[in-house]
Amino acid sequence: MTGMRTLPPSRTTSSFRTLSVWRAGRRSWLPAIVAAVVIAAPPLAMSALAQAQPPEVAPLPGVPAPSPRAPGLSEPPAELPSARPPVPAPETGDPAARAPEAKAEPTLDELFAELAGAKDDRTAGQVANRIQRRLAASGSATTDVLMGQAQAAIGADNLPVALDLLDAVTRLQPAFAEGWSRRAAVHYERDDFGKALADLEHALVLEPRDWRTLIGLGVVLRALDREEAALKAYEAALAVHPRNEDARKAHDDLAATVRGVEL
Repeated sequence: MTGMRTLPPSRTTSSFRTLSVWRAGRRSWLPAIVAAVVIAAPPLAMSALAQAQPPEVAPLPGVPAPSPRAPGLSEPPAELPSARPPVPAPETGDPAARAPEAKAEPTLDELFAELAGAKDDRTAGQVANRIQRRLAASGSATTDVLMGQAQAAIGADNLPVALDLLDAVTRLQPAFAEGWSRRAAVHYERDDFGKALADLEHALVLEPRDWRTLIGLGVVLRALDREEAALKAYEAALAVHPRNEDARKAHDDLAATVRGVEL
């Protein structure tokens, strides 16, 4: 080959002797082969050596052949072993391993049914408080602020301001029954019984089971001298909340007057 320098006989013989020993199975000679080639080969020979196919090497005795499916050096395994041992998944059949299920919140219908069937005053009071909180939840931060400000104005006996705030509530959320019922109370305090009655009827269309609104309706009807209708309103309130003391007392007092019933 042009440009290649002829190796000295001693170096060539040494190289082939090393190669023959390596083929006989002595791996310890591999560094000597590499050193001999690097020293003897000029730059052009080194380039040719880099492009040449590696010689076919006979397998060493007693060493199993590598698996054809084993990944090469340039191909990392599909999944590297984890340094942390795997954690076994809990068995679904073990009750202790199951995650606790969240208890579903009762619906408003279920709470009203529980209130009507309460066996004692304590249970009835607890259920009634849960219902009142549910009915007072507007779902709107703005409405909640307006309702709180209106209640503060009522407590300060500033009824005009309370009325303005509750007007805004009914405009902002016309389907919020609590706003209409609260505004009816303000109209009643201002002796505007007609507007109070209109607001109470509107609130009962939205939520006919609110015993507080039914009691308020009875109070307004009685102020309008409609005592028979007021008595029916109290009866409706007791059907929803049989253990409510305000409804019971108002009903019994009015029944004795209207129907002459001794209770």
